[in-house]
Amino acid sequence: MHAAEEAGVTCALCCHNSAPRLPRTLECLARQVIPTGLRWEVLVIDNASTDGTATVAGQSGAGLEGKLRVVREPQAGLSHARMRALAEAKFDVITFIDDDNHVAPDWVSRVWTRMNSQRDLGILAGRNLPLPESEPPPWFAEVRRFWAVEGEPKPGGDITHTKTFPSGAGLTLRKRAFQKLVDAGFHFSMTGRRGGSMAAGEDH
Repeated sequence: MHAAEEAGVTCALCCHNSAPRLPRTLECLARQVIPTGLRWEVLVIDNASTDGTATVAGQSGAGLEGKLRVVREPQAGLSHARMRALAEAKFDVITFIDDDNHVAPDWVSRVWTRMNSQRDLGILAGRNLPLPESEPPPWFAEVRRFWAVEGEPKPGGDITHTKTFPSGAGLTLRKRAFQKLVDAGFHFSMTGRRGGSMAAGEDH
């Protein structure tokens, strides 16, 4: 991650067996309304997929010509995929988008505007709203945070000295800020879901 920093936005999608979900997600990215002069890219990390995720990504990139790159990360685990995304990203502002996130048309523009106007920001949380295919069961409201879904909007502000943490879905960070952590010896204690295991916690 020591490549020269460039001004712009990398949209990073860490994908494991994402073939069924990826086309819609990439379609939303292709509809982005980008300010004149803003450089950006879409980086798909194929994290040990066995379902043709990389092929589907390439075939679903209509409207992203010259913007879409697919990179293979053979070591399974979300944290490994995120580290590969950080290493491969061309631009200093990186926004992580899950394979089932349907981002708003102004997502890239908003991310860039906020991060570029507040140069001391290291991490910026997104707001995740549900798009249920059917009526959620009554108990869902109590556990929705485990699916990175919000209830009532939270007030914005500095969370440095609080116990609050942003979820990985829609998380934006400054590459050089994360690099300082890596240079100081940071490494993930949890790798996220691998194979049939549902253990997770790398957002913490």
